[in-house]
Amino acid sequence: KHSLLLLLLCDATHTAKHFIVDDRCCYIGSQNLYLCDLAEWGVVIDHAETTRSIKAQYWDPMWKCSYREDDCEVRNVMDGLSIRRVAATRYDLTKLQLTQAQQKMEASKTNAMEKVNQATQQLEVKMGLASEQDAGGNGDDGSSNQTRNLMDRENRLSMASYRNDSDGDLSVLSSDSEGED
Repeated sequence: KHSLLLLLLCDATHTAKHFIVDDRCCYIGSQNLYLCDLAEWGVVIDHAETTRSIKAQYWDPMWKCSYREDDCEVRNVMDGLSIRRVAATRYDLTKLQLTQAQQKMEASKTNAMEKVNQATQQLEVKMGLASEQDAGGNGDDGSSNQTRNLMDRENRLSMASYRNDSDGDLSVLSSDSEGED
């Protein structure tokens, strides 16, 4: 859990990763940890020979030079880096810090939900499950269309089935047209 003070001080972090799943599969990618924890990307390599090659060429040498025995002394590492392991409580914060932390958390939740809804609406339009007008509203505040879209979204998405065309494009067929050619 993040302390409230940490949320006030840190806007974003970035971590890159290379994760060896087993001797047949690995993941190479990155995660941008913004406050809403969105924007994960990467590639999964599910090929034993390629995974062995990547492990031997990159992972093993990096691990050998990055791992040190004293890194396992967690308390010494944390103390040496002056990392406070106990999160600040609401009693440790001033009223202003507490208010700012609460505002930042609320803004983050709202922003994340808006981005998720926008991405979902764009995906529905691309998949042919909604029109541009349905996704964007009808010129008013859009609340009636947005409410209807939220209620219908689960039905539209559950009715969709996917198939790959010979050219590799993702196609969407509604359940009503599954028997038709």
